[in-house]
Amino acid sequence: MTVITLNGKSFVPLGTRRCGDFGYYQVLAGSLRLLDADGQMIGAISRQGVLYRWVRLPTGRYYTSYDSPPEIGDFPSSARQRLECLDALRRAAPVRHYGD
Repeated sequence: MTVITLNGKSFVPLGTRRCGDFGYYQVLAGSLRLLDADGQMIGAISRQGVLYRWVRLPTGRYYTSYDSPPEIGDFPSSARQRLECLDALRRAAPVRHYGD
């Protein structure tokens, strides 16, 4: 089991039960989908290492933005955010990514 950390928040693979972790992640074709502790989608990391925020609209659809999900919080810098996202991708979905 690979635990990934984003801005101090820990995520475990979906379907894993572990106390003390913030949320879950799901590997999707070289990218990661991020879910909170209740299993609600909060964002994603693209195969290029870009962190997206997902907001569920009343219609049931999702609005996507480049903001950091509030559950994760703001990173000290955009460079730090990208490095942590690329590290999470390499650990959770070990495939070749942009820039390798």
